[in-house]
Amino acid sequence: GITDITLAPSALPSKSQKLFYSIFDEPGVAYLTAGVKAVAYRKLNGTHPFSDARPVFPLAERSRVFLVGDWATGVGRAQAVAKMISDAIDEEPHLETHLIHLGDTYFADWADECQERFLDHWPKQKPPHVYHWSLNGNHDMYCGGDGYFQKLLGDPRFAEQKKCSNFAIGNQHWQLVGLDTAYADWQLNH
Repeated sequence: GITDITLAPSALPSKSQKLFYSIFDEPGVAYLTAGVKAVAYRKLNGTHPFSDARPVFPLAERSRVFLVGDWATGVGRAQAVAKMISDAIDEEPHLETHLIHLGDTYFADWADECQERFLDHWPKQKPPHVYHWSLNGNHDMYCGGDGYFQKLLGDPRFAEQKKCSNFAIGNQHWQLVGLDTAYADWQLNH
């Protein structure tokens, strides 16, 4: 397993590079206008229906879990993280692995952003030994959740999640419960 992670120099930010991604990392204010358009779209079209399904998946006695949050930016640092995870999976390809994204596809979760900033860079390994999960984040709801529920969760890698924004993975020792805390502002959805 991984006991020490060393980032390649290309994955580290330069002295002039901001540590955190923001809409201002992009040329112009295209992503600010994307956010405004997304909110208008949500006002006109509403929010994607919430699924009451509750996917439950068994966790092998020997397995590993990778948690990644605020990752779906498409920038070089995010791509470097995805490569490190893919390389670690390839080192032990038969070890059951769960990749969990903790939410937020930047900037407003449009379907093309889900593809270009998330799916194009997310590790490609698939079952029977690698399982993919994604939680909902506030950015995923800017345009009503359409990109998240349809494009992202519609990708075959996320089939076990059954297009639902919550899930549970567990065995007799561990219970990992993914709760949707972003579907409705200031409310927890079950």
